Amino acid sequence: YDLVAVDFVSVATGFMVGNDPDNNVSVILRTVNGGATWVAVLEIVGESLLDVDFVDEEKGFAVGAEGVVYATKDGGRTWSEEPLATGWSVQRSVEPITVRPKSGDTEGPPMLISESVASIFFTDSRNGLAAGDVPTGDSVNVRGILLSTADGGKSWSELKRPGGEPVIPEAINDIYFVSPKEGWAVA
Repeated sequence: YDLVAVDFVSVATGFMVGNDPDNNVSVILRTVNGGATWVAVLEIVGESLLDVDFVDEEKGFAVGAEGVVYATKDGGRTWSEEPLATGWSVQRSVEPITVRPKSGDTEGPPMLISESVASIFFTDSRNGLAAGDVPTGDSVNVRGILLSTADGGKSWSELKRPGGEPVIPEAINDIYFVSPKEGWAVA
């Protein structure tokens, strides 16, 4: 697996997510001995996980490409796929679009353009943010999306500028916050 993200809920217990693109499989790994050994708690065929974060020692999320979200409520022993509740409807495309290559000579192969959740981060048990990108509807172009929750992930709302524009127009790769209102985004 190509490991892409890690989150520890205590000195001993932590989680990593990774992907095996050759076999189209993602994994959630868990350690209970400070990282000395890791055990796969979930393998997911056909998805690409990009980040993992826990609200507290019991509740956590693993997110990824095409808007995939897995959640746990039992300290990571079991995981289930679920949407990020109200306020964030995943925009998975069901029809591929055909685009022209950059040379403009001929049409390219069909492509699937969907929402991607690249990063999720909770500052405490109630306040969290999720970030990534969504299709703009203009060819393969995407824009950044930054969502917030104040109820531990039960509902989410997109943060926008006063004119309705996204807070960060570019696709967001990672976020880190020191408080519910102060943080950084890498786009």
